[in-house]
Amino acid sequence: MTRGNGDGRHAEIERRYKSHRGERGRVGIGVVRIGELRRLFTALYGHVLPDDDAGRDDAFLMVCHLAKRPEADRRIPAWLSLWCPWMTEAEANAHGCPGDQ
Repeated sequence: MTRGNGDGRHAEIERRYKSHRGERGRVGIGVVRIGELRRLFTALYGHVLPDDDAGRDDAFLMVCHLAKRPEADRRIPAWLSLWCPWMTEAEANAHGCPGDQ
């Protein structure tokens, strides 16, 4: 009993294997760190940071990481609107990350 064209199956297996080996491109440490922070914040607070000093410090930490990513001008306000709905626009624009100039 034949199973059809084995070349297609082998190509699919090879494609999936390559993706697990990282041959599609490396993921930067900043992307990994952003994911880790997101998981940590979710575990600590749920899906909204608290309206206190800890929430502001954590938001600052994430904003500093997002600032190094492409399209930071779009990503930062979007992230803050989701995770810090209590933060005013003036407060969000008040502090820059160290090293940003």
